[in-house]
Formats: sequence, structure tokens, C-alpha cells
Amino acid sequence: MKETRIMFFGTPEFAVRILETLVEEKYNVIATVSQPDRPVGRKHRIEPTPVHACSMKYDIPCLQPEKLKDISEEIKKYQPELIMTCAYGQFIPSSILSLPIKGCLNIHPSLLPKYRGGAPIQHAVMNGDTETGVSLMEMITRMDAGRIYACYHTEIGKDETFGEVNERLMDISCQLVKEQLPLYLEGKLEGHISLANGWLNQVAEKLHLEDQQETVFLHHMILSHHGHYEFGSPVLPMLQEAEALSLIDNLDARMNTLKQALDATKPDAWTSKLFALENRQFYKPKD
Repeated sequence: MKETRIMFFGTPEFAVRILETLVEEKYNVIATVSQPDRPVGRKHRIEPTPVHACSMKYDIPCLQPEKLKDISEEIKKYQPELIMTCAYGQFIPSSILSLPIKGCLNIHPSLLPKYRGGAPIQHAVMNGDTETGVSLMEMITRMDAGRIYACYHTEIGKDETFGEVNERLMDISCQLVKEQLPLYLEGKLEGHISLANGWLNQVAEKLHLEDQQETVFLHHMILSHHGHYEFGSPVLPMLQEAEALSLIDNLDARMNTLKQALDATKPDAWTSKLFALENRQFYKPKD
């Protein structure tokens, strides 16, 4: 058995496939964490979650708190060296994310940063996307915003249903774990933080953008000023400046301040050093 002490967080059937892969590949899964068992069906019979049932099958202890923060100390006693998550269903606090010396990884069924958060497969099918995939990413306190270590792609057929895509992504997730987890544990995956996951979302947060539409406008503005930038793996096409500026006109003075800052530098030249920009924290360009 491989030595790294892994604690796995997950709840539905999709997560079971990951857990089974870890067991089959002889990883040392010391415990699992799943949502509490709930009443199911017309008779409201309490049934174990899929991950709980799988844990019992392999004699793996399974914790099922209503609130994760209530069992931080119990998790600490297991001394996990790596935490892996997939479709767990609760926000994982920093008090837990900081425990494992080898970090925290999440298996997310989308090509991040697209479809961060819940129901990514449904959104990809609903929006008529022609491609989706699975991402192996670092867990940090902000949702689906950590370093991306690997993405596996797959096409979505014109008439494919959620069930069909979901089944294929489960298979791809297992393949990703088999191929990429050993490389991660050996320190061979550097990963990257897409600008959309990193500074763009943080800028939107710092400027108190109130809805997704304003963030999209911000994205368009940057494209119009600088041609293209990294958004995950692909390079996005540049919008015509006039088109982008017509979008910018719909924003308030906050966006004008940001526009002036972007005129002076390129986004990819910015570092994480903060400075005050009209009483707001913003990224300082390299000298």
C-alpha cells in the first residue's frame, strides 16, 4: 500500500468512482467524510450516502457531520497528509484545508475556470457546449479558484444527455487520478493559476462587483485593451474595441478607475503585491 495518508471528502455516486479508484490503486485512504445520511423515497427510510456505503464496503471510517467545522479536531487526529475531494457538498474551512502537509486536491467535472461551483455538467449540457472535461485542482478557501494541475477534455455530442456525459466524466476522472495523482505526490505537477481564477475574480471582489454581468463586462474590457489573456488553457479572441467600450459604458465610475489602471499595464505583468487605488486594494504592476 502507498504510504501517503489520504482523507477523502465526497457524497454522490460520482465521488464513489474516485474513492474506488484510490482503493484499487492501493492508496492509503485512512477515512472519508460525507454528507449525513438522509431519508430516501416515499417511506423516508434513512439510507447511507453513496460514499458512506462505499466506505463501509472497504471498512473505511466515514465521518458525517452536519457542519464540518464541528469535527476539525477529529479530522486533525487522523493526521491526513493529503485531502482529496469530489462533490462533497459543503464548504471546507481553512482550519481543515491547512492540515495536510501535501495539500488538498479537488476533482471538478468541468474545464476550470468555466462552471466553477455546483452542477457544472448540467450547465455544460444546458448551454449547448461542445466540450467539457475534468480538472484536478488545488483546494483553497475560495471556491474552485486554486492552482489547476491537469485538465482532461472530452467532446459533448449534439444530442447527449446529462446522464451520458456524467458517466463518461466519471471514467475520465478515474483515469485522471490514476495518471496524475502519482505525479502530484512526486512533486512533478507545477500547475497554474488562470487569470480568471486568480486576479480577475479577486479584482471583481475587491471592487465589489455585485453580479456576474459586471464581471463579464470587466472581462470584455480587458480583452479590448490587451488582445488576449489566459483563461484556463485556451487563448480567448479579442473583442473589437468599439464593441467592448459600448459594454464598458454601461458600468459606473468604478470601472473607469479600473480602465485607467489597465491602460498603464498588461494584466500578465501584475504581481500579488497590493497597493491602494482610490482607497481600494489592487494589484501593483512590476517596476
